[in-house]
Amino acid sequence: MIRVFVADDHAVVREGLALVLEATPGMVYAGAAGETRELLAKVRDGQWDVLVLDLSMPGGGGLEILRQIQGLRPDIRTVVYSMYPEEQYGARVLQMGAAAYLSKSRSTDELLAAISRAYQGLRYVTQPIAEQFLDPRSGDALAPSLSDRELQILELIADGVRTSDIAATLCISASTVSTHLKRIKGKFRVSSTTELVQAALRTGVVVRDPPAPD
Repeated sequence: MIRVFVADDHAVVREGLALVLEATPGMVYAGAAGETRELLAKVRDGQWDVLVLDLSMPGGGGLEILRQIQGLRPDIRTVVYSMYPEEQYGARVLQMGAAAYLSKSRSTDELLAAISRAYQGLRYVTQPIAEQFLDPRSGDALAPSLSDRELQILELIADGVRTSDIAATLCISASTVSTHLKRIKGKFRVSSTTELVQAALRTGVVVRDPPAPD
């Protein structure tokens, strides 16, 4: 039996996938988390095989959460299941070691197929992502590689946190933050912080929910 854990901040998604998994031969629903802190607490001791992960959850998300999960439990295979288009973030996520990236517009059958392949130690690559790997010039999915510290700083910058507050949060000096920020801008080939945040969102290095409609 494939034990599947679901991490998503929308209850309708968690409950819907629970019903689907319990009705699927060979799979079992192994629980859920609705925010990042809860997920990380459960990852450490979780008895599951595949994690279905939404990158945008309260408490921090984006690619940093994927890094943390892989660091804590490299044995868990991850299927990212997101509202964002596959051509926007998929290639980057697979580069980081996820088994699959599926848009939530995909059918349930495709999600189950991705879970099965992940359990077997294989990847499930959709057509839009395959095309990007064949032609890296298409889109901006292939983002620069960042260190863990650079990624932490970029996540905080994207949240609008000031340099002095980032320094206090990470227990480093403000000048060190500025040095990291300059290096990150160089990797993205941008000159301003605004351009940096836009590039980070566009390439999927940082993931944030879009603003709610008025």
